[in-house]
Amino acid sequence: MAIGLRWTEAQLREYMGRGADPAKPRQDDDDSIGNQLWRQLMHLRRKRRYNVKREVDFHPARQWRFDFAVIARGLHVAIELEGLTYTGGRHQRIHGFTEDARKYASAAVEGWLVLRFVPEQVKTGEAIETIVRVIDRWKRQGP
Repeated sequence: MAIGLRWTEAQLREYMGRGADPAKPRQDDDDSIGNQLWRQLMHLRRKRRYNVKREVDFHPARQWRFDFAVIARGLHVAIELEGLTYTGGRHQRIHGFTEDARKYASAAVEGWLVLRFVPEQVKTGEAIETIVRVIDRWKRQGP
């Protein structure tokens, strides 16, 4: 676990590896990073009653979507898993990187907070903890 994170190993294990939502079946491998984060978000939804969604369209004209989103009154958190970690991935090519920059800028204009994570952050629990910290801070400060 990364230094400075406040979850215990037991809490992290509790959030890791929970069952995915059967309403949103995936064609990819059950152990994919996306499915791991989805299971963590589903557990968060059950525990804290957050509105969590997968593959959320946010710009119909451009057909852009986020990998995941947490939506509440006054809060729109987009969650993106970046594929930068493998050779030749879309995010390593200038066109893909440029389109992502446009997407994230457009999302900010529309009021979205975009959190970007790499697979390692999902595996260690850093991603889900960051998401919880963002939501908790928003709840303390209000919309």
